Amino acid sequence: VAERLYAHYHWPEYVEIVDGGTQGLNLLGYVESASHLLILDAIDYGLEPGTLRTYAGERIPAYLSAKKM
Repeated sequence: VAERLYAHYHWPEYVEIVDGGTQGLNLLGYVESASHLLILDAIDYGLEPGTLRTYAGERIPAYLSAKKM
């Protein structure tokens, strides 16, 4: 997804597209320094493929953990 976003759209210099892959905690610097953050990930919640779930602010830690990701 990251490669396609980077290749097919023009982004301002202040936008960073990062393929986090399996970097886990190594991505904390991006999370902590971002004024805005969009994370695209695949998590098995047993839902239909393509289902979109959104989480915001303080709700994220309540639903996601390193074991779930």
